[in-house]
Amino acid sequence: MGALGSEGFAAALATMFFYFLATLVVSSAICALLAKVFAMQVPFRRLIVTCFKAFFPVLLLALAGHIVLTLAGLRIPSGLNAPLALAGDCAVGWLITRDLKAYGVPAKFPGVGAKVMTCYQALILAMVVTVIVALGA
Repeated sequence: MGALGSEGFAAALATMFFYFLATLVVSSAICALLAKVFAMQVPFRRLIVTCFKAFFPVLLLALAGHIVLTLAGLRIPSGLNAPLALAGDCAVGWLITRDLKAYGVPAKFPGVGAKVMTCYQALILAMVVTVIVALGA
């Protein structure tokens, strides 16, 4: 386990798992609300399941990659954070669009997933700017 120690590693792993679950649940709920705007004919419960199924593999892959890199003592260069996040967002959007095709939602460009993820990122940006302005930073 290196310098981290087994107790420190267990605590770090538990923290990462908590953030994984929190991100999964909150992101799925917010994106399901956004998806309802673009796919009104789909039941809301189905949209929540669709968003959960889209976020789960992408976040799981990110978590597994982070754990492997941490165990190997490596770090992702900070210049790759934004491109990797964009790739993850594209993957989630594609998975949402692909899953909603079964409900007759057209998969034309931009699909529902692309619209949902664009709105989701705009919402996150608005929240970050609001916090920065409120803190006076």
